[in-house]
Amino acid sequence: LLKVGGVSDYEMQLRHKNGGIVTVSLNARVVRDSAGQIIATEGFLRDISARTRTERALRDSQQLLASITHNISEGIYRSTPDKGLIFINDAFVQMFGYSSKAEMLAVPSANLYADRGARARLIELIQRDGRFLNEEVQFVRKDGSTFWGLASSIGIRDPDSGQAGFFDGAVTDITDRKRIEQERLQLNAELERRIADRTAELRQSDERFTKAFNSNPAILSIIR
Repeated sequence: LLKVGGVSDYEMQLRHKNGGIVTVSLNARVVRDSAGQIIATEGFLRDISARTRTERALRDSQQLLASITHNISEGIYRSTPDKGLIFINDAFVQMFGYSSKAEMLAVPSANLYADRGARARLIELIQRDGRFLNEEVQFVRKDGSTFWGLASSIGIRDPDSGQAGFFDGAVTDITDRKRIEQERLQLNAELERRIADRTAELRQSDERFTKAFNSNPAILSIIR
């Protein structure tokens, strides 16, 4: 202050009487006499603690959003009933095989479902229950191939209408899990078929043996 003659919106922290820290903005200048000597300083302090807390919370939110966008392996999205997708993270774009967020956001949401009625059913669940959890949904990639996703979403309701205006959710690609489950089912079915075939063969063999045994006089005479 003494060097430059004044400060404007200079932020600093002071300790309150109660021991807490207060962030303030200082505006001040020096007052000189006719000879140019400093005889006083004048100014005012403005408590900006609330503003700095808001700014810090905003930075934290931005960091969290950036982390979700770039680092989360699950596909994260926000959509609306009418406009469809309005936010997607990098994993969501990669999951569906698109080259950019802008390209994917331009695609009608209904086109991402193998069953066009699935989206309407899921929206109905949110409007009725407020959310849905772990719904297995078959989705369509950009190249037309399909994959299975485990989807969960919650509705963010409009305070006036009470209807869900936004859907925030996540999708996990479970294609490999579904493939393993299908292979297991096929293996179980094959084992059951083989067991049934073997049981039938043993039954037929037993019947042939019994018939041959009962119809052979030599065997019967030996037993007698």
